[in-house]
Amino acid sequence: MRIVGRCSRRPRVPDVEHGGEQGSALLLAPVVLMVAVTILVVVVNLASAVILQLRLSHIAQSCALVGARALSQSDFYQSGTLAIDPIEANAQVQSCVPQFPWPSSEGQISTTTQTVGAAVLVHVTAQFAPPLSLPFIASSLHLTLSAQSQAQEVPTGGL
Repeated sequence: MRIVGRCSRRPRVPDVEHGGEQGSALLLAPVVLMVAVTILVVVVNLASAVILQLRLSHIAQSCALVGARALSQSDFYQSGTLAIDPIEANAQVQSCVPQFPWPSSEGQISTTTQTVGAAVLVHVTAQFAPPLSLPFIASSLHLTLSAQSQAQEVPTGGL
C-alpha cells in the first residue's frame, strides 16, 4: 500500500529577525580593526615618549650633579670660599651627556648649563620621532622632549 501525500511548500518569507542587516559585520569589521590599530599606535607612541622622557630626566639629573662638583680652585685659594666654576661646570656637563645611551634615530641631545651661586641648572632637550605612524596622521611628526635639573654640591654656609 502506498501512501500518497501532498507536499505543501510554504512560500519563502524574508528573514525578518535580522531586519535586513545581513552583511553589516562585513562593513563593521574593518572599522573596528582600524580603530583598534589606531589605539595601539597611540599607546605605543605614548609609551615610547614616556620612556625617553624619563631617560632624559635621568641624564639631566646626573649631569647636574657632575657639574655641581666643578669647584673653583681660584676662589678657594683667594677668598677661602667654595664656589662653582661656571666654565668648568659647563665643560663637565658637556662631557657627561655623551656617556648616556640615546637612540641615534632620535637625534642629538642639546644642553644648556647655568650656574646660579652655588647651584648648577642643567636643561636638556632632544627631538622625538614616534616609532609608529599611520597614513592619516602626520607621518613626519616630531616632538621636543625636555628636562631640567638643579644640583647643589657646595654648602651655602661654607664649611
